[in-house]
Amino acid sequence: MLNVFERVNISGTPGKWLRRAAIIVLVSALVASASPFGTSDMDIGPRFAYWLGGISVGWAQWMLIIGVLHRTTGANPWPPGVAGSVAAVLFAAVMAVEIYAVRT
Repeated sequence: MLNVFERVNISGTPGKWLRRAAIIVLVSALVASASPFGTSDMDIGPRFAYWLGGISVGWAQWMLIIGVLHRTTGANPWPPGVAGSVAAVLFAAVMAVEIYAVRT
């Protein structure tokens, strides 16, 4: 079974960083072209920048949450599904607050 904590490795070779950046740009382009959540009123350039920023910040926060959980639980006493679920709930809570702050 996949252990979510085994995948925590923020450092890496330049190739890994380039691959991560390419994935983020590609996903941002796909989401910008789909224009969900009322972003269809924006021009494509600002819409792409909006989603690139949001997805980049989201990725950084996800890595931070996983890293903090990994360091605070030490020997990883949780099964992988539980650890991933806890991280997902924390991530959703943080993103909900951010989206509320941006939208108001």
